[in-house]
Amino acid sequence: MKKYLCTFLASLIVTFAVAYGAGEITMNYTLKVVKGSLNLTRTLAVTTNLLAGNPNMAGGTQVITSNTVGTAITLGDVATNGVAWFANLSPSRWVDIGVTNAAIFYPLMRINPGEAYPWRVTPGIQPYARAEATTTNVVIEKVIVDN
Repeated sequence: MKKYLCTFLASLIVTFAVAYGAGEITMNYTLKVVKGSLNLTRTLAVTTNLLAGNPNMAGGTQVITSNTVGTAITLGDVATNGVAWFANLSPSRWVDIGVTNAAIFYPLMRINPGEAYPWRVTPGIQPYARAEATTTNVVIEKVIVDN
């Protein structure tokens, strides 16, 4: 069996919806990887209750720089982090999402140009982002919902 340690084609299709009237978050995932003899498909549908009585949401775009400690992702009125959606709007630069501690950025997730992913953010954690080390900033779209 030949192992493929090089790049492969991967597509992740995610539907992210917040149904405020129903008090729930619904997410549907499909992960499909196809290259040579590798053919993998995984699907998952998740519905979780919103614990917040009147959940707030932080959304919109934010400019991310390539500084060493990262850029704090603005949370607006979100009091208890819940589900987040991050999209990289850059056509050519990646962005990392992570945390900063003692002026050191720790990347936890990379979003390549044009990609978007959901993430459940741990309550009490301030998420940060850092753009690819260039002189060009990266713009992300973000949606963060109270849990």
